[in-house]
Amino acid sequence: MSGVYTTDNSWMEEVDFSDEEQRCKALDARDAESFNGMLGIRFAEQSPDRTVAELDIHPRLFQPFGFLHGGVTLALVEAAASRAVDMRADYEKERPFGVHIEIDHKKPGRQGVLRAIATFDHQEKNKQIWNIEVRDEDDDIVSDGIFVTKIVSLERLAQKQAEREGK
Repeated sequence: MSGVYTTDNSWMEEVDFSDEEQRCKALDARDAESFNGMLGIRFAEQSPDRTVAELDIHPRLFQPFGFLHGGVTLALVEAAASRAVDMRADYEKERPFGVHIEIDHKKPGRQGVLRAIATFDHQEKNKQIWNIEVRDEDDDIVSDGIFVTKIVSLERLAQKQAEREGK
């Protein structure tokens, strides 16, 4: 079932996902060549229940009035929560998809390192709910909210793909 809803799953081929260190290295390599890598997002902590993603704030990430663009904050949140979900996923059977993000901005980001902390809250059927906090170097909350993922079986993805292809 390779190729289901992705252009390239080759990063998964040689990984023993039961080995957390191998899983982290594979995910880091995958993300280095993605939007996360372009923004300079890195992961300071990774586990199935809590993940911390970091980003250096610099002027290229500002909106016109000199503050960190809210979209960058959302990208950091998505990266942290998605990586946490990646740490829980059973890739032999399923794929996770972000389906909802809700963030409240509390304080503008201007300089230093921004950290997004994704903490597992609970699961409802095939959805996982994650609490999100974004903190600055002074440990002040910049933004907070929730992130929801849907876990979909490979069988269901293959079925949907076949339906779309008219089979």
